[in-house]
Amino acid sequence: MGVLQRIAIAYTFGGLLFLTFRPRTLFVILVAILVGYWAMLTYIPVPEFGAGNYAEGQNLANYIDKVALPLRKWDGDHDPEGLLSNLTAVASCLLGVFSGLLMRNQQRSEIQKVLILFVAGAAMIAGGYYWGFSHPIIKKIWTSSFVLMAGGWSCILLAFVHLLTEVIGLRFWAWPFVWIGVNPLAVYLSGEFVSWGDLAKRIVGGPVAAACGDYGDLLVTMTAVLLLFLFARFLYVRKIYIRL
Repeated sequence: MGVLQRIAIAYTFGGLLFLTFRPRTLFVILVAILVGYWAMLTYIPVPEFGAGNYAEGQNLANYIDKVALPLRKWDGDHDPEGLLSNLTAVASCLLGVFSGLLMRNQQRSEIQKVLILFVAGAAMIAGGYYWGFSHPIIKKIWTSSFVLMAGGWSCILLAFVHLLTEVIGLRFWAWPFVWIGVNPLAVYLSGEFVSWGDLAKRIVGGPVAAACGDYGDLLVTMTAVLLLFLFARFLYVRKIYIRL
């Protein structure tokens, strides 16, 4: 599997759940997914390695990929976007649903939304951190503790952006993210057709990067990011939107 397939699965099932159930039921489903995934990784034994093993290639998620995921795997016999971890990817999508419902809530003031996001984010970070002592924070198998940690930081980042743009009114800096936000698929796939890194090296590589010493690689990277932003702006100005 790949990133786009993972996004498709999470959005499909997350969207169906959102259309079918009320927010309170969605919260119960979210908790059930997180606890259920933890229980499976903790108590279901893997042949030769036993239960509760989180080592790469020895945990339940990797084992299911080995026996059930067809075709080529990214990491030999398992995949970082594997089958079982699609469950918790849906949980991450549900966290996004709750954030979206909060943003659309007309009964909350903008500052209240910011405070709720900050508090919820901090709580999830704390929960993910302490849960991580027994249920490690591992992105490759999308553990429940990782869902909380990533979701918590996402909420805090969203709160900070909302504070700047909607409460304080500082919006000028956000335009590059608007350009990318309206065309994420095109920006993501552009790397398959254009090597932004190589193009940046042609512009600021060689003697220019060498003159910057230890910061030469950083200059090349930042130039590549700038080129990507300019590409996104070009599409935005021309009103070219690539969507599924």
